Order: sequence, then C-alpha cells, then structure tokens
Amino acid sequence: TLWDNYAQAIIKKSSSQPKDKAITSLSVFREQVYKYSAATSSYQDIVNSLTNQLVKTRWTYALEFEEDYQFDNAIAQYEAIKKENVSSYFTRATLRSLISSVKSGTLNKDIEDQIIPILDTRSFEPLHEDLAYRYSIYLLKHTRPSEAEAILKKYLPDESNLFSICNNIF
Repeated sequence: TLWDNYAQAIIKKSSSQPKDKAITSLSVFREQVYKYSAATSSYQDIVNSLTNQLVKTRWTYALEFEEDYQFDNAIAQYEAIKKENVSSYFTRATLRSLISSVKSGTLNKDIEDQIIPILDTRSFEPLHEDLAYRYSIYLLKHTRPSEAEAILKKYLPDESNLFSICNNIF
C-alpha cells in the first residue's frame, strides 16, 4: 500500500539523518499513521516498524551521549526507550539509564530504590555487573561501605579489590 511504501521511505531516510532529526521524523510520521491510517490492513505492521526504528535510533543516540559524558541526555533517551515498551530494549534501557545516573553521580532515593530490584533480575549479565560495580564505588565514595560490601557479596563475589577497600574503611 501507499502507507507501507511511505513508511519504508521514512525509515530509510531516517538512517541517513542526524539522530535528533531522525527521531523527530519517525515520531511525527508515526503520529500521522496513528491519525490517518488506522483503518488500513497493515496499520500495526507500520507502527511496529516505525517504533522499532525509533527505539534503535534512540539507543545509538543514547550511547553516543553516554560516550560524550552527557549523562542527562543519555538518561532522557533511555527513559524514552522504556516508554516505547519494546520488550527487547526495556530492561537494557533501564540498566543503562541507572548506569548513566551512577556515572553522573546524581542519584536520589527514587533512583537508588530501582537499583537492587533490577540487579535481582539477572538478565543482561554484563550490564548488571557494570551497574553493581559502579554503584559499589558510588557507595564507597559516599561513605556507605557496609552497603557497598552487601552489593559486592551478592552480585560481584569475586571482586577482591573493592572488598578490601570496604574492609579497610571499617
């Protein structure tokens, strides 16, 4: 259909645009699809294709922000990814958002309350280990060695260097 062809053209065009423009383009077109093509037989396929491309674009954009130490922008992209409810990205985006929060040093109680439950899920092991390691260091920097030790014992039992720091602080 015409909608299918147009969607493919928008997706293809987005891959050659700067990420912020691609995100805007995909979002605007998806809104148009919601408004004007709900009656077409391929409506759900078009929406899914646009959403998947939007999530992939946001993901690479967030990683670029993270590499450039622009953690607030990275967190915003990861949070937007979570709102899209694409199951293959939801947990990873949650983990990366928390890692970025720890990297930026801007943790608050709400963010800290999310860390242990997500560490308990045990999917995406390298990201869990990264979060546990960084969070332990954060706790040590903020003179909370007993909490850091508990994290290390549960999630990084082989991390001897941080264990020794915890023991030396006591």
